[in-house]
Amino acid sequence: MIKATHWITALLGLLTLIFIGWNLADTNNTYPQTPINTSQPTYQSKQTSTVVYAPDGRLNYKLMADYIQHFAAMKITWFTQPTATMFDENKVPSWMIKADRAKLTHDSILYLYGNVQVNNLIDLPHLKNITTNNAAINLISQDLSSDEEVTLYGTSFNSTGMKMRGNLRNQTAKLIQNVKTLYDIQNSKTTYQSQHDATRLMLANAQTQELNTNNQQPIYINSDQQAVDMITNTLTLTSQVIVKCGSINIRADKVVITRPDGKNGHEVVEGYGKPVTFYQLQDDGKSVHGQSLKVRYETANDLIILTGNAYLEQLDSNVKSDRITYLVKKQQIEALSDKGKRVTTVLLPAQRQHNYIRTAKHNQN
Repeated sequence: MIKATHWITALLGLLTLIFIGWNLADTNNTYPQTPINTSQPTYQSKQTSTVVYAPDGRLNYKLMADYIQHFAAMKITWFTQPTATMFDENKVPSWMIKADRAKLTHDSILYLYGNVQVNNLIDLPHLKNITTNNAAINLISQDLSSDEEVTLYGTSFNSTGMKMRGNLRNQTAKLIQNVKTLYDIQNSKTTYQSQHDATRLMLANAQTQELNTNNQQPIYINSDQQAVDMITNTLTLTSQVIVKCGSINIRADKVVITRPDGKNGHEVVEGYGKPVTFYQLQDDGKSVHGQSLKVRYETANDLIILTGNAYLEQLDSNVKSDRITYLVKKQQIEALSDKGKRVTTVLLPAQRQHNYIRTAKHNQN
């Protein structure tokens, strides 16, 4: 009996050791987990609308799309036919952005692809809309950039450049490289489908325009860079700027175009350089050219003011002064000098019947 009990105890002990060993072996086994397929979206949805608020509670932007795909592992979201609406500090919609597709990254950068349109929702803005093929916008700071050809459409103007940097909240946009601008001073409602249309119109006008109607002609401008300030209603163009308005040509290092009273057809073009050069071909085929440190062209009054080492010449006649005012239509010149300086005028007898020059001297010693 005692012997049988020992056998049973030994058998139970053996079974216990086998069970413990089996459990230890099972615990040490590692089974591979199913890999996450990062090519598949974590979730997807149709007809979505997302509203984002700033930390202080202000409405920042609203993002809608026909279809979205979110990839959690890569921290990106893809949108099909997205529409982003930006809001100003008063919670008023200020800009609407559309594209064929868009990618939103974890740092709130929205990359836009295909038929990008940025439309100004504010009444009477200087800049109406922006078009390009690809762009990127920081949804928090509203910085907007593009490294592809961009066209700006504004009140009576459109401009094309190879790159753009701007900020929608500050209402500024800067075109970079080979900037071409058409400024229509006749009709603020003129709209051009592309810069190619503007170029064709420029060539047609160049062949048919009358020389004595410069203030009714569009202004064509080429430059390396252009900045648009929508708050001050100002265009600033820099680096090898060429301005053409009818028969008038101006070349400068920098040109600023403003509309002081806000009226179309009352634009003021100011050129700066060392020097600024001016050229006009008159109706009778004669040319007038000059230069100064600053040239101001007032389209409403059709007059040009040369300031600082001013010089104006027609054929063999010329005027040198500190300030020269040239009435384009009347072909009249008024030259003024600073205190203690003389105005130098050379007018050949044969041309006195065709030119009117008025010289004023102030406080000469």
